[in-house]
Amino acid sequence: GLLSINDPNLQFNFLGELDLNTEIPRFDFNMNLKRALPSKLHLGKNFPDAEIAFKMDANFDGNRIDNINGAIVVKEGYYKNRNGEFNLQGMELKTIPQLNENALLFTSDFFDVSINGKYNFRSIVSSFQKIIHHYIPSSNFEFTNAEDSNNFEYRFNVNELNELSKVFIPDLEFETPFLLYGKIDSPNNDFQFNGSIPGIKYKNIWARNIFIGNQNIGNQYSSKFRIGEIFHRNGMELYNFTIDSKVSDNRLKNLISWSNFDELTYSGAIRTETQFSRSDTTNQLHVEIKGLPSQIYVADTLWSITPFTAIFDSISLQIMDFSIVHINQEFAANGKIVGGKTDRLIIDLKNIDLSYFDKYFEQDIKLEGIT
Repeated sequence: GLLSINDPNLQFNFLGELDLNTEIPRFDFNMNLKRALPSKLHLGKNFPDAEIAFKMDANFDGNRIDNINGAIVVKEGYYKNRNGEFNLQGMELKTIPQLNENALLFTSDFFDVSINGKYNFRSIVSSFQKIIHHYIPSSNFEFTNAEDSNNFEYRFNVNELNELSKVFIPDLEFETPFLLYGKIDSPNNDFQFNGSIPGIKYKNIWARNIFIGNQNIGNQYSSKFRIGEIFHRNGMELYNFTIDSKVSDNRLKNLISWSNFDELTYSGAIRTETQFSRSDTTNQLHVEIKGLPSQIYVADTLWSITPFTAIFDSISLQIMDFSIVHINQEFAANGKIVGGKTDRLIIDLKNIDLSYFDKYFEQDIKLEGIT
């Protein structure tokens, strides 16, 4: 059939077939969206002046992305807002028939996404909850049955993102190309997320040579994020910033480390062990973090972090014996915060020379005195 709408906020022509009388609906149509104003149609308020238009051909069966069979192609179009505009031409979503599994492919000038295997996106959150529950049983998630599980591989191949980011997040820039890939295998409690990104810049911070590696090894989940270089506009530089985590049976071991190669040394390694459990009285999640002895260098000055404990639950945060010490200088914290209000949280500064903040942050903060 033919359908046309001519409204100040929405103008389009639709020509084709929609068969909704079968178990799996059938779609075969051409649509010319001449102009749409998303904010006026209550489809988003962040960009009140946004406008979109495109010509699209669609020929597929299905009522959700899980069971779509066919293709949707954008022949031409644009999106624009107060920050700029980008071209929609060439975007395509299609399925590729394969034996005993599904394959979904999205292609565009900006990035390509491929998914191969058994996917059920309605239960994707439940799949992640099942995986988390396997390694942290105290998370106590409820998840769906095996027939709604997900077992697929994915690839996210990025060609150019800055045309999109300058329109939606102008302060964000990416170095491209890059590839992210992995798999979700909820029956076997496996989630893999791997890849590398040449660089990301946001406002005054630039991170380069980003490595991502996440996978299960035996009955333990291992996660590593490493950033080769971090630059700040004020001149501060860090290298090999790494977060290395391993979790199993309600216990998380975490190492955060970094270094640099400047005249002033900024480096360190902070180790913690976290135990997850359930409160005996409220059955709410209870998180206890044990800080292990650690050392950090700040502007050539060695500071030691003494063992400490931090306890989180649904209504409170308690910090016990947190202390960073350099010779006779100390920053310490002890106390408890309940329901957003401080019962008694004590911050203790001893012999801290406030003028050192200028050197630590390599800018004029204008603080003087000794606490």
